[in-house]
Amino acid sequence: MQNNRSSRGSRPAARGEIYHLLPKMDDADTLVFFQTFEGALQLNEIDKSEWPKFLPAHLTPKANKVLSSLSLSENMDYETCKRAVLSYFKLDSHAYLKAFRTTRRSRDENYKMFKNRLKEILLYFVEAKEIDTFETLADAVLHEHVVNLLLADVKQFVSSKQPRNADECSEYADLYCEVSRNTGGQGQGQGHPCKHTGQPDASLRQIPRADGVNKPAVNGSNTGTLGAPKRPILYWGCNTPGHKFSGCPS
Repeated sequence: MQNNRSSRGSRPAARGEIYHLLPKMDDADTLVFFQTFEGALQLNEIDKSEWPKFLPAHLTPKANKVLSSLSLSENMDYETCKRAVLSYFKLDSHAYLKAFRTTRRSRDENYKMFKNRLKEILLYFVEAKEIDTFETLADAVLHEHVVNLLLADVKQFVSSKQPRNADECSEYADLYCEVSRNTGGQGQGQGHPCKHTGQPDASLRQIPRADGVNKPAVNGSNTGTLGAPKRPILYWGCNTPGHKFSGCPS
């Protein structure tokens, strides 16, 4: 009996000691807060059923207002509380994908912990993107790649439309280019990036050849400014081109 009483008396003390180890939430970085919060509780071997009891004291007023709208049973479930807060702060699939790409391992976690943290972010992305088949997974990969290839003005327009898949992404990009052509690219400074100027791509300049056939050069290889041939490199010893020190005829 005495041992049981002493063990019960130690639990609130241990719980009180963990409070100062937990982070305070910042409305601007909600996902990082939950990752750090969960990591601290796991590191101190706090049972997950106890996590909701620690949560309100470390949330911002806005987040606590979200919890106040939940039922008592929902407030007792940590994952329900977490999803409600993340949903309120509009962490969509783009935010999860960005977090997945930029998350780095902290000094106080091993690689297994880091892997689990990345996995959790990835699963949030999969859930938010509603990926449940191979086709939707392939479309998500294609969608991201298409967005990354868009020029800045086009990307800004497409992103503002929040396309749900690769098809919508490409359709919005084509719409932006079509509107630009119809308006003559007004307000775009040097002309709209979608507008074809009739000039060859600068990365495909021509290399003059002795036989009169010009060969395209990628990214200016073997060419100087404005596509002119580069000057040959001269060996400083004899001031003639075409060899190194070991093969100098002098």
